[in-house]
Amino acid sequence: MKKLRLVIIVSFIIIFNGCGGENLTGVADKVLVPPTAIAGEDVHIRTDANVTLSAKESFDQDGSLIAYSWEENGTILSTGIELKNYSSKIVGKHTITLRVLDNDELNASDTVDIFVTLENQRPTAEAGDDKKIKVGDRVTLDGSGSSDVDGKIVFYEWRVKDSTEVLSTGVQLKDYAPKTEAIHILELTVTDNEGLFHKDLVYISAINNKNPIANAGNDQSIRTGENITLNGTKSSDSDGNITSYEWKENGVVLSTGVNLENYETTIIGEHN
Repeated sequence: MKKLRLVIIVSFIIIFNGCGGENLTGVADKVLVPPTAIAGEDVHIRTDANVTLSAKESFDQDGSLIAYSWEENGTILSTGIELKNYSSKIVGKHTITLRVLDNDELNASDTVDIFVTLENQRPTAEAGDDKKIKVGDRVTLDGSGSSDVDGKIVFYEWRVKDSTEVLSTGVQLKDYAPKTEAIHILELTVTDNEGLFHKDLVYISAINNKNPIANAGNDQSIRTGENITLNGTKSSDSDGNITSYEWKENGVVLSTGVNLENYETTIIGEHN
């Protein structure tokens, strides 16, 4: 607050008429004390809010205040003891000047700064990319990509869409395992430090695992003493990948590769 005080000394000439015709002349000085303007403490508001400023703490120690004026950039905003419901859509510092006038026509001023910032923006929920998994498999969903441009996220909530059951209140939903073949829709809700929230959906496509198809190739004929390589590369899996191979004869493992190389036998007959 910046205060301007002005002291004015007014001289009065007092003439006394005494007995016997003697005149006495004296001078008395009266000090006029200017008022004190108090506009209040600096204030922070958002563009969607307003504030009321009050000059009720202002005073005049040797008289009374008879007029008030609230101004911004030379424009009078109010002539009352209060400046009611001040707001602005302009972000930045706004300096408001309060002027007061007392019954001796002395004045004083004070300023108050109002700092205007943007209204609270809602956070953005980010539940991650859609997933495709097999029924019974587990997947972890991650909401760490969520953000808030003017504050911070203070609460996370994961649930199946349209369900009241909360699955997790952490940034992640760990080990979610669909039990049925379907598209499962999960909803992430994030809430910021001022109570605004936002939702995002992630789709989990769960499918039943189908058995792979083994293809050992066509039947072969060889002579004793010869060898042959059998090829399993035509084996397939329609909904995934083949991760292991195993070639056996009579319970004995001959190979764990995609091919059975250099197979030979001295036993005449059919070998499966």
